[in-house]
Parts: sequence; structure tokens; C-alpha cells
Amino acid sequence: MVTSNLLSMKKNKANNKDYSEALPFAMGEKSRQKKARQIHHLISAHLKKNTKKLILLDYGASIGTIADYMSKYYKHVVGVDVDVNAIKKAKTTFKKKNLNFKVTTDERIPYKDDSFDIVIANQVYNCVENQKLMFDEIYRILKPGGICFLGARNRFVIIESQYKLPLLTFLPSRLADYYVRIMGKGNSFMGNKYLSHQGIKKLCHKFIIHDYTIAVLRNPEKFGFDGLVKYKPISKLLPQSLILPFMPNYIFLLEKN
Repeated sequence: MVTSNLLSMKKNKANNKDYSEALPFAMGEKSRQKKARQIHHLISAHLKKNTKKLILLDYGASIGTIADYMSKYYKHVVGVDVDVNAIKKAKTTFKKKNLNFKVTTDERIPYKDDSFDIVIANQVYNCVENQKLMFDEIYRILKPGGICFLGARNRFVIIESQYKLPLLTFLPSRLADYYVRIMGKGNSFMGNKYLSHQGIKKLCHKFIIHDYTIAVLRNPEKFGFDGLVKYKPISKLLPQSLILPFMPNYIFLLEKN
């Protein structure tokens, strides 16, 4: 375990393998349980069928909270992550017959082609070194017709949703790191690889893209996003073309052809 804050910052900027230690405030049990419920609601609403016979992979599973939640609704769940300490904690905390965790060394997924019905990739695309390889791998291990839930933060957002700091994503990397440190939000900014709405869609070009961002915003109850209910009236007044470029977070279901 890296004990020096400076060494930890350098390591995180290099390979993001200690994300759970760099951003402990993002690992909260309640917030991850809430996110897991939302993801399950959305996937179920899209599939319109019971998920009990399906096999799921949580890509970037971290400490395992979301994977554990999903294990109640899926035949088998696997969580993978490059964060060794997070996976160790997941294995210690969550022990079920239909739940496994595995450490990976990079974006490659150590499973055969067409192995999974569902993949979850929530807030992880900006943490990997090779974004193209990540999506190539997800496409490869999905069964034909399988789907990937993608939660992806936006490069062009006024207030960054994880650090809660205005204009953070517009700053150069070094200045963003300094901003985060002086505001007491951590040692470095982990979102320096955020993309725009179009940039994310381009990255996912192999898939059939089902963009649920506006649908969730305008009908949050249907998909279990209760925290967005207060924004519902405003979202219905504004045109999609005005809302979409500046959404803090995008929600996609990516379907393998």
C-alpha cells in the first residue's frame, strides 16, 4: 500500500490502480447501493424480462458493492478491477456462491468471447489508459444482443458531479490537480480523460447506442432515479438540444449487434 500522498497521487495519475484509496468519498456504501438500484431498474426496464438467468460482469467493480447488489437478481456476477486493494476488500466483504471477484492488470477482460449477457461500466471509462481497448473488450465478451450499462461523465459540465467543483473539467490537468488539492477534495483530479457526448458516442461506435440520458431526466421515477425528480419540470421545459451538451452525466445502454 502506498503511504505517501505524493507517491499515491503519482501512481494514480499513471495507472489509476488505487482509485478506492485516492477517492474514498466516492466509495460510500449508501451512494453505491443507490446507484446499483438505479442501474438494475434501467436494465430491467429496457429488457422487459426477468434477469435471473443472465450472467453479469461489473467492469471496474472496485470494493464490490454494486456487484453484490446485482447478485440478488442475476444467475452469476463477476466483478473485475485493476485496484488490488479494492478487490481484496470486495472478496472479504461479499461472499456468495454466485459472486466472484478478479484482479485484472489492464483493460483486457480475462474471459472468452460471448461470455456475458450484461456488463456494467459505471464511471470507469475516464479511469483507463486505453479507452478504445476497454470498449473493444466489452464488445468481445458480450453475447450477441447483450447490453452494457454505461454511466459516463461529461467533459463540458459547469459543476463536476463527483468533486462538486465549478469549471473543474475545463482546466488543464496540472491546474485541475491544484484546484482539487486546495479545495480539500483529494490529491489529484481523476477526470482528466472525460469526453463530450459526441466523443463518448464515437468511442462506442461498434454498439447500437440506446441513449437514456434525457428519458431518465424527464421520467426519473420510471427508472428509479428519485433524486432527479426535482429537475423534472425544468427538463420538460427545455429542448433536448440545449440540455444534452451540458449534462453532468450520460446514461447509455450499449447493445452488441
